[in-house]
Amino acid sequence: MGDVSHSLSEASNAMHARPVAPLQCSLLCVALLCVVGGVPFSASGQELEQQPPEQAAAIAKQVDDEVLARQFGLAVCIEVEGPIFGRFHWFLNQRLDWAKKQGADLVIIKLTSPGGDLEQSLQLARRLRDIDWATTMVYIPEEAISGGAIISLGAERIYMQEGALIGDAGPIQMGLDLQFRHAPEKIVSYLTSALAELANGQQRPAALAEAMADKSLTVYAAVERQTGQIVYLKESQTQEDAVEELYDIRGPVPETGQNRFLTLGADRALELRLCEGVFASERDFLQQLNIASLATTKMTWIDRTVFLLNRPWLTALLLIAGLIGLYFELIAPGISVAGLTALCCFGLFFWSHALGGTAGWLEVLLFALGIICLICELFVLPGFGVFGLCGFAFTGIALVMASQDFVIPNSAMQWNQLQTNLLIVLGAMLGVICLFVVQVLVLDSIPGLNRFRLATPEHQDTPTLSDGGSENNFTALTQSDRATQALLQVGMEGKAESDLRPAGKASFGSHLVDVLTEGDYVDADTLVAILRIEGNRVIVRAVHHA
Repeated sequence: MGDVSHSLSEASNAMHARPVAPLQCSLLCVALLCVVGGVPFSASGQELEQQPPEQAAAIAKQVDDEVLARQFGLAVCIEVEGPIFGRFHWFLNQRLDWAKKQGADLVIIKLTSPGGDLEQSLQLARRLRDIDWATTMVYIPEEAISGGAIISLGAERIYMQEGALIGDAGPIQMGLDLQFRHAPEKIVSYLTSALAELANGQQRPAALAEAMADKSLTVYAAVERQTGQIVYLKESQTQEDAVEELYDIRGPVPETGQNRFLTLGADRALELRLCEGVFASERDFLQQLNIASLATTKMTWIDRTVFLLNRPWLTALLLIAGLIGLYFELIAPGISVAGLTALCCFGLFFWSHALGGTAGWLEVLLFALGIICLICELFVLPGFGVFGLCGFAFTGIALVMASQDFVIPNSAMQWNQLQTNLLIVLGAMLGVICLFVVQVLVLDSIPGLNRFRLATPEHQDTPTLSDGGSENNFTALTQSDRATQALLQVGMEGKAESDLRPAGKASFGSHLVDVLTEGDYVDADTLVAILRIEGNRVIVRAVHHA
């Protein structure tokens, strides 16, 4: 078997930096976020173990199964085990997506499961059935019970190891007393129809598949008179008028009916055509495959972590913590804890969603663009305008797109997912808005937290536009501000009456003026000088006399 190489890029970045200017600090956080978020995108987040070449050697002997005799290029073996619930369902779907991207023409599901959620099992079975880009095989080393048997029926080929079991797909549900009971007839009817559909789609006996979920169903073996082929009929089918003309009815299959769900061992499943082959070991099975290269993947701690981080409640917590940290970092640059918190939260968010298959470089770039727009709004062009709206829009769109693998929903499930993602993102942003309101109203009264708010100067000899008043008073204030600004000259020195971050207030003589630095952080009571005047904007810088 030829070799196949797979690379997994890993990056670990640690940085210790001195306090920098607000704009530089924020841009540095965005750059680090892109690095952290970009780690998994170049490698698809797969951990692969390459099988020794002899395990996928060319066919050692002739076999009857023509599918085993086919020549395959890249084969992907996905090892899954355990109950079929959220993590199992997510992992198998994600790995199937990855196998398709890699161009695999053979997918082997190494399956061991006692069962699980009915709808998730049916979804996985139907997905295997509908795969048209590769041949699908299920290999059962131990057991495929209940939901495991349902998934197996969706594959093109089922192979079992000696001693393995398949079947017992009877639906159960939990009652109000927390005790499991057999599901009502309505659910049984639905499931048996679905199993018959899966079996017919892969040329397996539909009656036997139904018997896995219906303990009252008795199945009879019969020989088709025209072809001599053995078929399996339900008891109701044997009572039809023309059945004796078409079939020679034999006895019932002893494992069916009698108030028990059909469960079969490997040899018996092969005899009843519910599997296509039985092998002594996995090695023997792999040696029958004529493939050029084989890669296996199984669930690791990284997959468990990614699945956990993709849960809606944890995603919401990450976004809320990240947005709050980003908010405090923007209004009070230099607070390393807030910036580091935002960096870690958004890094975990994009990393987990990238490995989950929903985020890519586009989402990271949109998010970074949104942060840059917000920085421009706060520090370059103060005042809530185009940059602020664009910043919120780009940030929200990036977070929503990173939580789903589609842009425009085209099914009810996708619409529901979009609604959930919008609620999470908008809820997190609403939380930040509430924090802003709390800051404005009560932050000054909380000891130790008033430093996050720009202090209002205690004296104000000349009214400014920020003062309250009537519309007539507003006109007078505007005229007063214009007169004050006309008196200002480049090089005039004054004192910062509030922290300049970089916007704030400074006094020049008896006049209080709104000023802006070039991005530097200037403490209150620092001497400043006018660097230039651009329309209504007064640009200053700190002055340090010898």
